[in-house]
Amino acid sequence: MATNFPTSVDSFTNPTAVDTLDSPPHDQQHADANDAIEAIETALLDGAPLHIDAANERVGIGDTSPSYTLDVTGDINATGDLRIGGTAIGEWSNFTPTWTSYGTAPSIGNGIIVGRYAVIGKVLIAEYALVFGSTTSGGSGAWFFSYPATIDGPIISYAGIGSGGYAVDASTTQAWTVAVSYSINSGTIHGLRATYAGGFGEVGATLPFSFANGDTLSWGVVARLA
Repeated sequence: MATNFPTSVDSFTNPTAVDTLDSPPHDQQHADANDAIEAIETALLDGAPLHIDAANERVGIGDTSPSYTLDVTGDINATGDLRIGGTAIGEWSNFTPTWTSYGTAPSIGNGIIVGRYAVIGKVLIAEYALVFGSTTSGGSGAWFFSYPATIDGPIISYAGIGSGGYAVDASTTQAWTVAVSYSINSGTIHGLRATYAGGFGEVGATLPFSFANGDTLSWGVVARLA
């Protein structure tokens, strides 16, 4: 059997129009073909580095007993993106957050509410921005905003690592620090808390100040996915 696969396959000489059927000898042609087939079978089915588990429809690289559709033992390097469900890991996607409250429902009017997010494994990174327009209404009561995906846990104090942002009063240019402080409804929405002169409380239409045209609220979330 060939021991220098795939070199033995690469070194075959292509026949020409003047070659006879016995050049090389017919038995040698069969021997070379058999050696090549057996070498391929050994490489793909019987051992490393590439192993095909036909019974379970799995492929192993450096693994003769793959546990997944593709199972790799060792480092993986790619010059392009690694995608899950067609989306590159860590790629930003846009979404429109749902904006609700405990009291009278807010209305975006001619304002802006936008978001974008990325997922890396079980980690969600999301960014939000709310800009009040002249017809935007903050409603009443504490505000809540939807996540682009369900996070881990129905109630999480300080829902994300490094989650926070700013509320800015356009008329005074004063900024207040806000932070994601709790998640409810099985981890589908979250509220914010802000620090201000009187202490701290849940962000809403009048806290940390009375929101009006041109005022902004922006923040980020890093949280575990469910």
